[in-house]
Amino acid sequence: MAAIATLSTGLAQTDTTQATQIVRGTIAFTGTMAAGGDFLALNLYGVQSNYPPLAVFVYEYPLVGAVVTGYSFVYLQGTDPSNGKLVPVLGGVPLATGAYPTVLLTESAAGGIQFQAEFALGS
Repeated sequence: MAAIATLSTGLAQTDTTQATQIVRGTIAFTGTMAAGGDFLALNLYGVQSNYPPLAVFVYEYPLVGAVVTGYSFVYLQGTDPSNGKLVPVLGGVPLATGAYPTVLLTESAAGGIQFQAEFALGS
């Protein structure tokens, strides 16, 4: 796996309502991207659902002075929170299989690639 999600632990980062749970965190890219995107496991400690996420928003949030990558991100829903896929897109073209560009590795290592995911609660 070359895309790793980590929940943020700061104040007000997890919002649980009666029907949904919203979690926020960072994504770190490492190594190479597999064909069709990398698996992004969102069945993290603190996620209270076994359902696939209702929505996943992945965005760039760089520090002042950091290089803006220009990538957008598409989350492909899996059958549960553990097996969705993440595909970086540049200029409308999905990233090709192979090594991640240095700019994505650097930005994600600095915590500049973040996500927000919403999950359904209940049985």
